[in-house]
Amino acid sequence: MSGNFIDLNKIALHEIGHHLGIPDDYGRWGSVMHTDFKPYYDKLGNYIRPILGPDDIENAQRLYGVRNVVGEPFRKS
Repeated sequence: MSGNFIDLNKIALHEIGHHLGIPDDYGRWGSVMHTDFKPYYDKLGNYIRPILGPDDIENAQRLYGVRNVVGEPFRKS
């Protein structure tokens, strides 16, 4: 693939972050909130799906707090 493509999955995840109140992150390469929208590929040329990294999770937790699970997780009956 040529380098002329943008990653719509990464853009969607990035924009969801903005809707949650998380600003762009210019210093942390690989963060979903970084402004680079080119897709990532491994050494074999396989597409690497964007995922939330530790920096992205920390930014969300700063705004909304850390998840506190009490008791059993929800289960369908």
